Amino acid sequence: MKLIRYLMRLLFVLLIGIISSNVYIIMNTQNKILETIEAIPDNTYETAIVLGAGVRGNEPTAILRDRIQGSINLYKARKVKRIIMSGANEEPHNAQVRVMTTYAVEAGVPREAIIADPNGQRTKLTMREASQTFHVNKAIIVTQKYHLYRALYLADAYGIESIGYATDYSTYKYQILQNGREILARLKSIFVI
Repeated sequence: MKLIRYLMRLLFVLLIGIISSNVYIIMNTQNKILETIEAIPDNTYETAIVLGAGVRGNEPTAILRDRIQGSINLYKARKVKRIIMSGANEEPHNAQVRVMTTYAVEAGVPREAIIADPNGQRTKLTMREASQTFHVNKAIIVTQKYHLYRALYLADAYGIESIGYATDYSTYKYQILQNGREILARLKSIFVI
């Protein structure tokens, strides 16, 4: 009986942690998320950071395709001068940055405007690399809205003044799983910085 009470208390504390971390991160970043190119100020941000997602062979998944397309749109609208393509550098995902770069170049972004970051296994690592390796001080983070809250929180933690451009252009398969994963990832983000 004591064990059951202990487990119930532990579960309650964990639930409170999950809820409070999500509320905290969302409340502190929601005003920095923009959903149209027109809402993004001109001549303010030089860099877009595209967060990696899955690839299938030489093709981006729908989620990743929309992120890449968002950065292409920003570049063509002259909202940014360079794009950091960040993705995993481990099997089976090592093609992420190559696929992202190829997609953008084929859409008209000059190769010299793209910086490859193959060390972006996690959002935290992408923001650390952007800050410490690429010396980014201001950026537009490009990903879907559900992911932007945490990405903006982590960018801020690494000293990057940022806004988010939500690239929810499509309906995604398994989105409910992505949302659930993100709820837990926000809790982890509070403790890993």
